[in-house]
Amino acid sequence: LQAAYDAVRPEYVTLINHMSQSRAVYQGMLDLRDGDQWSGLNQSRRRILTESIRAMERSGVHLEGEAKARYQEIQERLSKLSNDFSTNLVKEEKGSRIRVSNPARVAGVPAAVLSLALDTAKEDGIQIATEEAGPWHFVVSGMNYVAIIQHAEDRGLREEFYRAFRARGTSEGFDNRPLLAEILELRQEQSALVGFATYAARSIDAKMAPSTESVWQLFDELESAARPAAVDELAMLVAYMREQGAEEAEDPKPWDTTYWLEKLREAMYSYDSERLREYFQMPLVFDGLFSLVAKLYAVDIQRVDPAGVPVWDDNVEFFE
Repeated sequence: LQAAYDAVRPEYVTLINHMSQSRAVYQGMLDLRDGDQWSGLNQSRRRILTESIRAMERSGVHLEGEAKARYQEIQERLSKLSNDFSTNLVKEEKGSRIRVSNPARVAGVPAAVLSLALDTAKEDGIQIATEEAGPWHFVVSGMNYVAIIQHAEDRGLREEFYRAFRARGTSEGFDNRPLLAEILELRQEQSALVGFATYAARSIDAKMAPSTESVWQLFDELESAARPAAVDELAMLVAYMREQGAEEAEDPKPWDTTYWLEKLREAMYSYDSERLREYFQMPLVFDGLFSLVAKLYAVDIQRVDPAGVPVWDDNVEFFE
């Protein structure tokens, strides 16, 4: 799949450039906006037309010669860098492992996560004595990270997972930092080509915020409103940790707060995030989704026999 995507990506980017920089399409939309037909368009169509014109202007429809060629060159390079960035994360995650052989260290970790870690160890060629004895090979993925950081009683395991997860994209062979630096530089150059002082200003042009300054102002207002509550909540959490005799209460670390917040929620509200899993099994999610679609749009979705329908795997289900 990756090879197929890499093969078609340059042509795809070329097509997108061709469409977004088409003078014929752009002029046609200008004629609609400035001509007699404008008065006959409803509000939605006017909005679509106006935003489409602005999008083409942000994409360099006015550019000529070297500037246009450079814009397209940057677009192709950004596409490759973005793909490489994502690929590095996927490859690094696939090969990542946090290995645990002591059963005491996995106390509190949800059974479903432990089962997956056992399967991973088996795939790695490790002989499993019993499910209770391990060992366990945890992939450093988002799902495992949340489970460990929320539920693992072993503080050292939580810290190991926290540091490994936060360090993704920095290891040898998968270091995304040079890619990120080049992406930022190219975004800045591309934005300048189409008349914006910064990439942020170009991005804001397609959004509700009137300026980059207004975004910073909103951040400041949110912080002013949220910080006092956060300080109070942290004090409550530390007090609870002390009540429970937690040594880390004297110097809570990022890998401590999430774990103890989960404990505090359980104590105060009888809330257990792991028990939510049973409500998110695929058949239940499908039923909820399809009933909502039926209610909103009067569309009935039914599971049908996939016989005669080409599917990529035997487990694929087919719906009409």
